[in-house]
Amino acid sequence: MDANTYLNRGLEMAGQGNLPQAISAFRQAIRLRPDYPEAYNNLGALLARTNHLQEAVACLKRAVELKPDYPEAFNNLGSLFTMSARFEEAENCLQQAINLKPDYAEACHNLALVLKNTAPDSEKAETLLQQAIKLKPDYYEAYNSLGALLKEKNCLNEAANYLHQAIVIKPDSPEACFHLGMVLKEQNRLDEAAVHLVQALQLKPDFAEAHCGLGLVYKELNRLGEAETHLGRALELCPDFKEAAFVLGVLYLLQGQYTKGWEKYELRRQILQTPEPPVTPWQGQDLTGRSILLFHERGFGDTIHFVRYVKKIAALAAATTLLVPKSLASLFSFSFANITVLSGKSLPRSYDFACPLPSLPYHFHTTLATIPQTIPYLKANPAITAKWQALLQQHGCNTAYKAGVVWAGSPQHKNDRNRSIPFRLFKPLFTVDTVRWISLQAGPRANDLTVSDKVLDFSPALTDFAKTAGLIENLDLVITVDTAVAHLAGALGKETWLLLPLDPDWRWHLAREDSPWYPSLRLFRQREPDGWQEVLTKIKLALEAKLNNNHYVPIRQG
Repeated sequence: MDANTYLNRGLEMAGQGNLPQAISAFRQAIRLRPDYPEAYNNLGALLARTNHLQEAVACLKRAVELKPDYPEAFNNLGSLFTMSARFEEAENCLQQAINLKPDYAEACHNLALVLKNTAPDSEKAETLLQQAIKLKPDYYEAYNSLGALLKEKNCLNEAANYLHQAIVIKPDSPEACFHLGMVLKEQNRLDEAAVHLVQALQLKPDFAEAHCGLGLVYKELNRLGEAETHLGRALELCPDFKEAAFVLGVLYLLQGQYTKGWEKYELRRQILQTPEPPVTPWQGQDLTGRSILLFHERGFGDTIHFVRYVKKIAALAAATTLLVPKSLASLFSFSFANITVLSGKSLPRSYDFACPLPSLPYHFHTTLATIPQTIPYLKANPAITAKWQALLQQHGCNTAYKAGVVWAGSPQHKNDRNRSIPFRLFKPLFTVDTVRWISLQAGPRANDLTVSDKVLDFSPALTDFAKTAGLIENLDLVITVDTAVAHLAGALGKETWLLLPLDPDWRWHLAREDSPWYPSLRLFRQREPDGWQEVLTKIKLALEAKLNNNHYVPIRQG
């Protein structure tokens, strides 16, 4: 047989899924014709599929050397470089493939996958995927990739549309079912999400990402046993699956199993890759005569929550420094008199050790029984408190029952869709006419208020947490969703009613109405997704009962 016959035989064998015989045929074609670019291209493609990557690269490079106008070989070589995370070389090869063949849908798709990694903020990847679909309307991979890309950009409706189309084209695609399930999860369509994720696993039982995704959905549905099963299965399939291990750790913490949870919770540092100071990590070493830097890691709420451990560290170390965002510095400086509090990025001195605040419970082996209970551990500055008192008196709040309210957190928070509440649902609360309502809302959602809402709005003056703490000290009650204000009020020891979604943050646990972290908190929980109306009705009834028992009389609100 001649080289062409072996090439055709190799293509036939590859089409039948007989890769070893196909590889053998392509090798024979090259022996008979060493300058045969098509044989090198096809051999390189199959070697890549069988994970012989180094030889595959050599074959594909030889193909484009022999035939510089060979777009298919450039596409295969670019795809192979993508698999090896050699993105710059991949981009060059794939762009060359498109230059040689502008209507090459597969090359457009593959270049989009590269740009998704190298230029995530660029629109070019999305444009290339749309171009691939236009060139090849039944191109399942392009629909699937575009849906996944749009999900990452939080364009959920568009993502769902493309993924539905991918499934129409290829109903047996576990990847499209997985991506659609995760989009539906983000849309709070949890039951539908579970259906598609189960389907993905029926099609591909060893799909670790789908097990993790289904575990997340079941966690949000409070089906915790099933969540643990699927997260555990994801880890069996992929022991290095950090995201699945972290979520499993959060699941343990949610159920109060702190001993099992803290170690996995530490994986957040690898997942988030938050910059850390270049100082030896503290992992429980003796601090006698040593200095330590404790630093903020992410959200304000977390920082306020875990800063309770600072006094435990200060009792062990010769010198303790706290590095936090500027908006917390004044509050913490006043609250912790013997601790140096810094803000900003520059560190003026060296330290023996450093530790992020959220890692302290792990290093102290915290259990439900050993949570530091010194409340309040934050203090409002009396001078700031007095200024707020005078301002409230100017607004006729001398003897009125004063309640602060927060209805939304930061829209950038990953769980904001579950924790924040439409402002209109709060309005019936404001009809309780024995209360003087005061907004503690910050950020863009402070603009939800109108004059007719009869709520005092001091949001322009709430420029840092020291000022917010001073205002809270003048209140009788705080009613808030799960934001930093809840932690601040709890740390101040202020009576606080916290509104929680069906799938709460781990520290609020499940079912219980109190908090082991903040004794002054009372928890009001959803019983079903988006069930805020019922929660706010309970709040209103509880507030009316409280006021009636204390014999508050109606006030005139101006």
